[in-house]
Amino acid sequence: MNEKELTDEHRLCPQCKGVGCFSDAFAGYCCGACLEASKDDPMTRQEGGDHYRKLAIQPIEYIHKNKLPFIEGCIVKLVTRHRDKGKAEDVRKALHFCELLLKLEYGK
Repeated sequence: MNEKELTDEHRLCPQCKGVGCFSDAFAGYCCGACLEASKDDPMTRQEGGDHYRKLAIQPIEYIHKNKLPFIEGCIVKLVTRHRDKGKAEDVRKALHFCELLLKLEYGK
C-alpha cells in the first residue's frame, strides 16, 4: 500500500514506515519489534492524545526541518490538528497567530 492509498484506518509505522493499522494489536505499528523500539522515542510518543501520532509527519518534524520561527510553528501545529482536537477554536487561534505575524513582521 502506498501513501496515496492510506485511509483513516491506516498510517505509516513511525519506526520503519511500513503500513500499520489502527485496529490491530500494535496500534499503528507494523510489527511488535517496531512497537518495542519506539517506546522510548519521543518522536513516536505523544502526551495528551493521538492527534499528531496518526500523521505521516508530525508538525514538530516539519517545523524543525524547515527552521520555522515560533509563530509560524504555532500556525502549522494548529492548522494540522484542528479537525482532531480544537475544531473551530484551533482555526481561530491560527488566525490570531497570523494577525500577530502580520503585526510583528510587517507592522500591519
